[in-house]
Amino acid sequence: MKKRNGNDLISIICYVFAAILFVISLFISYPYFFITAGIALPFLIYGLFRSLSTNVEKRQNEVQRFAYFFLKLIGKDMSMYQKPKNIKAKVVKVSLIKDDHAHVLSVCPYCGKKIRLPNKKGKHGVDCPNCHQHFQVKIERLLLIFTFLPIIIWGLEIFMIIVKEVTSRALRKAFVTFPVKLYKNCPYFVPALYSDEMKEFNPKKNPNLEECEYFAFLAYKDGKIAGRIGVITNPPADRKFNTKRLRFRAFDVIDDFEVTKALFAKVLEVMERKGANDLEGPNGFTDCDKEGLLIEGFERCNLFFTYYNYPYYRTHLEKLGFSKMVDWNEYCLNLPTEMDPLLEKIANLVMKKGYKVVKVKNHRELKPYIMPAFNVYNEAFAELYGTVPLNEKQVQYTLGEFLPLLNIDYLSIIKDKNDEVVGFAVVVPSLGKASKKCHGKLFPWGFIPFLRALRKNDTIDMLLIGVKPQLQGLGINGLLIYEILKTCIKHHIKYAETGPELEDNLKVQSQWSRYDAPKVRKRRLFYITKEDLKKNYE
Repeated sequence: MKKRNGNDLISIICYVFAAILFVISLFISYPYFFITAGIALPFLIYGLFRSLSTNVEKRQNEVQRFAYFFLKLIGKDMSMYQKPKNIKAKVVKVSLIKDDHAHVLSVCPYCGKKIRLPNKKGKHGVDCPNCHQHFQVKIERLLLIFTFLPIIIWGLEIFMIIVKEVTSRALRKAFVTFPVKLYKNCPYFVPALYSDEMKEFNPKKNPNLEECEYFAFLAYKDGKIAGRIGVITNPPADRKFNTKRLRFRAFDVIDDFEVTKALFAKVLEVMERKGANDLEGPNGFTDCDKEGLLIEGFERCNLFFTYYNYPYYRTHLEKLGFSKMVDWNEYCLNLPTEMDPLLEKIANLVMKKGYKVVKVKNHRELKPYIMPAFNVYNEAFAELYGTVPLNEKQVQYTLGEFLPLLNIDYLSIIKDKNDEVVGFAVVVPSLGKASKKCHGKLFPWGFIPFLRALRKNDTIDMLLIGVKPQLQGLGINGLLIYEILKTCIKHHIKYAETGPELEDNLKVQSQWSRYDAPKVRKRRLFYITKEDLKKNYE
């Protein structure tokens, strides 16, 4: 076995310097930890290289030269010392630059001419074609550090928080499926449909992307996905409310504030790039999307069309400086088994005024009423926070998500004397349990629990109830609720859960005053300015 250099003055200095930097890195925060550790690593590697080197003569010469120049640097009189000579190795190591798979490039030590040599490991004699000097080269396949460089980088990444932008199908799939893994042991989490979530990335299928832009990011810690977040630009909302604001959505994260901070660092980059002044969320492209962070009601399953999150999400956001923008409440109505006489009386009075209920038998009969009903939606919801009118493409896209899940019996449409649609109500049998069973995937067998839920259920989810603004307060809402309750009694429905309702929307909340309707969940839209978000990274 060849004699090795062992520890010398230079290697010991490298080890000590690396150790000091590693110790310092333990007491500083992200991302300076990785910068300090990255500086220490080359010193550690160079120290190991010197200790294991078999060229003892050259290493000792380097120590002598180092000592000479160090003493000279600190001002010591060196006239009595002889300057050590630089020992040139007799063997010239070939550059690691490969010309092709079978050849490498070397440089003549006498004239500097590049020479193409066969890629064969070992020592070889070479005659330079330019200066005709003879020298030896030592060809190595790869130095150890370059051989294991990918492994070293991967090893470093394990201990870092890395955020990647979602740009490929594989990353989009990981983005969509992360909540299912995060809430694997949570009995209250209801996953969204995998196919619907994947469609949101596709400009050909998602008409919202004609004007809006969608950026998505995944955070990795210890080599595993630790968080996700989506960021939306929404020009229609900016035009309506005269803002330059981004929206974040699809925010899920492990209980690690540093991961949350790393995700919002990417959001801040998008804000800088797009010239946004502030940020709100969770919020979607339109009011038909999921919105609001759950802040109360963690012990109940979320609805099929709302988010579920752990309590620490709120803590993370408030620690970043987010504050309340608006709150939404959700209620659970305990439905009676018999029709309310007062409600029946109101319904009969409204119908005597010429208003009539349209009951369709199938999806084909429903089509002529779709756009008129959504025109009512645009008018009825126009004054509510954050709502933007839906165009025809957005209506078709929204229907594509909900139409297959509709039971026609639960759909009510109100027309006036002129056969103009003036109100509608869309409720669906609760699909939360069905989605939990199939983990949000309809195929190959996931559609079976959904079909069962549509036929047999004891709970309905109230998606939308809309009446033209000028006709609100004239009993049309009562007629719609009468039709919903009549259908629920027919199908033995016991409970009705409302979607998120703005806390100051007293008109809607007053409709449930005659029922046992406790508040079961509360959601919050958070807000922060760009300047306040920046303070977390200064």
